[in-house]
Amino acid sequence: MIGRGKVPHAIMLYENDGCGAVGLALAFLSDLMGTARVERLIHPDVSFIFPVAAGPKAGGDKPTSDSYMQYWRELVSANPYFLESDLNDALALDGKSSLIAVQEAKILRDRLSLSSLEGGYRAVVIYLPEKMNADTANRLLKSIEEPPEKTQFILVTHAADKVLTTISSRCECIRLAPLSKAEVAGVLTGRFGKTAEEAAEAAALSGGSVGVALRSLSERSWSVSSPLWKRC
Repeated sequence: MIGRGKVPHAIMLYENDGCGAVGLALAFLSDLMGTARVERLIHPDVSFIFPVAAGPKAGGDKPTSDSYMQYWRELVSANPYFLESDLNDALALDGKSSLIAVQEAKILRDRLSLSSLEGGYRAVVIYLPEKMNADTANRLLKSIEEPPEKTQFILVTHAADKVLTTISSRCECIRLAPLSKAEVAGVLTGRFGKTAEEAAEAAALSGGSVGVALRSLSERSWSVSSPLWKRC
């Protein structure tokens, strides 16, 4: 798309949980914007929106993604194959129902009304748009349908059929297939330092998701080291 100069202004990546679509979005934007700072999550013209709820890591009773940005950056930097549950754990939401509330749309519209800080592309990554309520979608619709010049939207969903039609119909939808067992094992050994044996066992149970494989390894490690297991 970038090579042909034909990049849709809004792209929706549809993945299974933990297959790395956020990392892919960052790599794409890095090429589009011509800087590795995007992948390091320090580019001032890249905004992130994700589901949140009130919790001990955010001040006030109406937090937004900005309230949790430090924890989002830490999670994505450490593991771009994170699961939805990993995000909830990182934000310390303790099982609360999270959503993308209308305040997010207000903040984003104000941000997009200003010029980009570096004079080039601006980008917005929306993680789990299926958790966007109707009010939020209606306020974001015009921005997604007719964005300001050089503004790129990327949405990452795990349930494309649950994304409001008013939003999904404005996006170029790309289905990301689950990884093969060999690909999952390669990521586990190459990026996360797992042994070949650990990687092969986890990959076999992963369903093509690196995030699921990492969770299974974490749970296995916990069960082996727990005092209850030792007593048994």
